Amino acid sequence: MKESSFEITRGELVARTGYVLDGSWQLVLAAGSSGTARIDGAAASRGTNGVVISPGTFNSPGIALTLGAAMSLPAGVPQVLSGWVRRPNPSNSKATVYLDLWDIPGDIQVSIPKRPRWQFVYGTFTPGGSPVGIRAVIDGNVQPSDELQVDELTITPLASFLPPENHVALFNVRFGTSGAAPIKGPAAYGEAANDFWNPYSRDDGQGGYKTLGSVVPLLDSRGVPSMAGLVVHNAPGAWGSGATNPLMSLYLYPLGGNPRITLIATNLPTGFYDAYLYGHGGPGDTYNTAFTLSLGSIRHGTLRTTTNGGWQTTPWVEGRQFVRFTNVFVTRHELLAIVADRDAQYIPSLNGIQLVQRTADRYHVYPNSLAFRDQLEVVSMTDTGVTLRYSLDGSQVTTHSPILESTLTLTNTTQLTVQAFEGETPLGDTLRREYVLIPSFNDEISWDWRLKYFGAQAALDPKAAGASDPDNDGSNNLTEYLAGTNPVDPLDGFASGIRQIPSVRWHSVVGATYRVLRKDRLPDSPWIEVKRIRAAATITEYVDPGVEGLPRFYRVEAVR
Repeated sequence: MKESSFEITRGELVARTGYVLDGSWQLVLAAGSSGTARIDGAAASRGTNGVVISPGTFNSPGIALTLGAAMSLPAGVPQVLSGWVRRPNPSNSKATVYLDLWDIPGDIQVSIPKRPRWQFVYGTFTPGGSPVGIRAVIDGNVQPSDELQVDELTITPLASFLPPENHVALFNVRFGTSGAAPIKGPAAYGEAANDFWNPYSRDDGQGGYKTLGSVVPLLDSRGVPSMAGLVVHNAPGAWGSGATNPLMSLYLYPLGGNPRITLIATNLPTGFYDAYLYGHGGPGDTYNTAFTLSLGSIRHGTLRTTTNGGWQTTPWVEGRQFVRFTNVFVTRHELLAIVADRDAQYIPSLNGIQLVQRTADRYHVYPNSLAFRDQLEVVSMTDTGVTLRYSLDGSQVTTHSPILESTLTLTNTTQLTVQAFEGETPLGDTLRREYVLIPSFNDEISWDWRLKYFGAQAALDPKAAGASDPDNDGSNNLTEYLAGTNPVDPLDGFASGIRQIPSVRWHSVVGATYRVLRKDRLPDSPWIEVKRIRAAATITEYVDPGVEGLPRFYRVEAVR
């Protein structure tokens, strides 16, 4: 059937909204375009079924899945349009994909970022009294691979809306004065052209300046209140920088004798974050800032903005107007601390921050696999209700394995295996970490000598220790170092006494593999394989350093 040059396909989909319990969806295609939409259990993020929209041939203006009969919403009452969406193969997609409202298009547009996993997207709007309906749109440079999966498209009153725990959030804060014009949209990072920025003013509303202030609650980039908040300490000064970009044009700075500003983010949703920190003042290029980020005992280092030109205008360049800390794991009950400190000048500058929640993981074990000396503190962080259990030998972790507390002290090389549980139910994949103890070499052996015989990994190799005897010739490494002999050649050693070490030689074919077998006595059975050797010459020799004294019997066989 055609209506106004559009082809209509009808189906049924449960819409979980405060206004419509069951709605019908219609796939709207421009004339000359093709595509399909179908109910599919594999396209359900949370419920039983979702809808898959698959473009075919494309002709402007686009493809739209409309949902529900027109809904009459209370005029002037803020609402949230939301949905679970997935773009399975978005990496090369140039299509524009979004949610919006039909009958009043353009009033709201919720962008769907290029991520392959399920994501919860939403945006706020205020109806004017006209009936509205939801639609999911694929537009622009559409290819057949630009499939979209949607589930639980919803309109909810803002007053009762709460994003799910496992959605991915973005928080923006702009620092300035009460008279500063509001800003919106992306900075170095952004989700949509109308991204919301929380304003923080140093003005106290009574003609004075705040040395301690807050933004509570933090609104996310869609303008929706969250459980998170931000405390700002020692940023009562404000000055214009001369920069053209609205975010960088005004900065806050400390007054008095304390040359630093401290920010504390509270009650952030659990997950991994990137922190974008904007800090440059002026006029002049040396009013930069040194930012330090930490979470409890875990410090993520210090990064500095530039003292050269180019910070006054965009494009945004990391290390110029802002610095970025990546893969910072935060749990809801922990405090994320950011310190803005002076660097080239006597005061720091603070323009804005963006906290980008990259994933909604509920636990983390820090650090990742690494080598350590003496001892290592392994730190575990979990969301409320999550328990971590572990093993130290690589064995499988069960609900009966010991609980991993907030810190675990290691003094030896360890294969750490960790599994998260919520009650008796496993959460996510098993974590595997390998922590390698670096031997402490408190001897007279030079590093160049170790590097010559044991290679670049000598610091991690217990065989490189002074007391070790890797070639089993009776002389340890320290003795061989002092004697000038080869520590990995059993025929080049120095030791008191005489050893008789068997040597087996045979004619060989270059590139062929041979195995050497040994018996203590001929009547013994069976032969024991002691070595496999790939021949590098026409004569091959094997020295058996583990044998001395008693006679032994040897046999050499070619193998495939």
